[in-house]
Amino acid sequence: MLTNSASELFRNEVARKTGTLSKPTDTGFRSYAQNRLSINRDAQEICRNITKNLEDEVETVGNLGPEKGQLECVTSFLFHDGVVRDSHYSPIKAIHKTSLADFTRAVKKIASKALSDDLFDSVSALRAVEDIDKIESVYELLLFWRRFTYPKMSIHPRMGNAQC
Repeated sequence: MLTNSASELFRNEVARKTGTLSKPTDTGFRSYAQNRLSINRDAQEICRNITKNLEDEVETVGNLGPEKGQLECVTSFLFHDGVVRDSHYSPIKAIHKTSLADFTRAVKKIASKALSDDLFDSVSALRAVEDIDKIESVYELLLFWRRFTYPKMSIHPRMGNAQC
């Protein structure tokens, strides 16, 4: 590796002093193949992460008396997998659910086409997703649903009542 960088530095200096371009040292196929493999690996990693089941977060809020028991605030989490249709769930960040769904579908398509000729059509579709610049990590694909519960019953806040 050290000799490759030294010879590349030497070639660049000779090219600079003589004013002629040096010949390429490789065909570029190696970097092309590595790019394809890393795209495949990253897309598969995203797909693997969005299919994980996340445990509910439960916090005890107080006691409602002996008849009803403990009041709890339960927060459920899931990743937008491109097909979530439950209106109870909201994005963690201010990004439209349709953008999250489009992003997830595009990543799944990239994962399936990573080693085919039309990969960059899928990448172009990913770049065309609205709010793509707001999706920086898998965290932005996280949805949550917060509600009050007590044994065998769920309390849905009505008008004027706030969620925990």
